Amino acid sequence: MILREFLYVDTDKVRAMLAQLAGGVAEEEHETSRHEKRNTVGPRSVAQHLQVTGGERYTQKSLGDTIFPTLEDELEAQGLLRDISEEVSENLEWTSGNLKKIAPPGSLVRVTAMG
Repeated sequence: MILREFLYVDTDKVRAMLAQLAGGVAEEEHETSRHEKRNTVGPRSVAQHLQVTGGERYTQKSLGDTIFPTLEDELEAQGLLRDISEEVSENLEWTSGNLKKIAPPGSLVRVTAMG
C-alpha cells in the first residue's frame, strides 16, 4: 500500500488535468448489494405461504483523494510523467543547476522519498 503525503498540491490543477486526460473526475462511488431468500411452503395446487427474508447494504465513498493516484496512473500510461527520484537523491543535484537539465520547466515529474 502506498500512502501519499503532500507538502503542497494545487488540487484544482490536478482535477483539471485529470478531467482532460480521463474525460472527467469521479466524485463519489455508490455500492448497493441486496440479498434475498424466498421460501415457499405448501403444495403448489393449494394455498402457499411465501416468506421473504433478506437485507440490503448501501456504501457511499468520497473519492476526493483518489484524484492524485488516478492522475499519476493516467500520466504514466500516456508517458507524460517521469520519475526523477534517483537522479535527485543527492543533495548536490538540488543546488548544482542540473535540475533544469533533468527536468526542464513545464516537465511533469515525480520525486519520492522516505517520510
